[in-house]
Amino acid sequence: MNTAFIAVLLMSATGILLVLCLALLRPLTTKKLTATWHYRMYILVVLFLLVPVGIVGGNLFSNIPGTTNQGLPNVPVILNDMITVQQTDILPPQTGQALPQTDPSALTPAAPVTTAFILKTVLSFLPLIWLVGVFVFIILYGIQFVRFRRKIMRTSLQIDDRGTLLALKNLMTEMGIKGKLRLLSNNIIKTPMLAGLFKTFLILPEVEMSERELKVILKHELTHFKRRDLWVKSLTLIANAIHWFNPAAYRLTKNIDTFCELSCDEQVVSDMNREERQFYGETILNVLCRVVNQHSGMYATLAESKKELKEG
Repeated sequence: MNTAFIAVLLMSATGILLVLCLALLRPLTTKKLTATWHYRMYILVVLFLLVPVGIVGGNLFSNIPGTTNQGLPNVPVILNDMITVQQTDILPPQTGQALPQTDPSALTPAAPVTTAFILKTVLSFLPLIWLVGVFVFIILYGIQFVRFRRKIMRTSLQIDDRGTLLALKNLMTEMGIKGKLRLLSNNIIKTPMLAGLFKTFLILPEVEMSERELKVILKHELTHFKRRDLWVKSLTLIANAIHWFNPAAYRLTKNIDTFCELSCDEQVVSDMNREERQFYGETILNVLCRVVNQHSGMYATLAESKKELKEG
């Protein structure tokens, strides 16, 4: 566990540096580069938080003098060496020399041993604390996810309208999307969303939409589906669980959600003229006006806020 913990610490430190660099450069990059570029850069950071490159660093770290084979600082060994050096200064003299009178209490290095023991105990518990935090994060999010999914599935109805199904089929063919999508409607959610990794559902709110508005909404969600954004968000949550102690991991999750939506909008309107782009933006904003609850995590929805859409 110690080697894994050292690897996590090294990956977490790398993640902090990358998130900080992107944050510092963001005022410049948002003006010069696209939302898709930002989205891909943050996905790269997620990979750095997931790929155990820290194992190599841990092996290098273990070669530094004063470390154990597990990569943790060998505090007791260092202190014992110090104690040995101190004791050599008070070794009995050679034969024929008088033995100096020494207070026996002075030979007992109580304070250094106590400090070393406390430090060793604290260090030995850190990997366990990290592992408990990972399980707590997974359990808390898992409970929230299961409850929401059950509620959505229990209150959703399958859409059998031929016009809606035909529009979905035509768009999937037009966008070159293969696979199956189950189309549902729900009166609880107020914004369209995708749910499910292996068996994906496209859930629409039970609101009145024109044929043109429906096509815009479906194209947005199908773009998420084609890019496998649900998988990206799932991997981001795994990285967040592993690095639950790192504030940068939570900032990364927020940035992934933001630029995922903005880059999706960017891709959808890439082949639209000015009038079509204006209609797309108005449609998204009109849907967002009906939103009463925002859901994140393993759900890909429309842009998070009007402000973000206007910035994109």
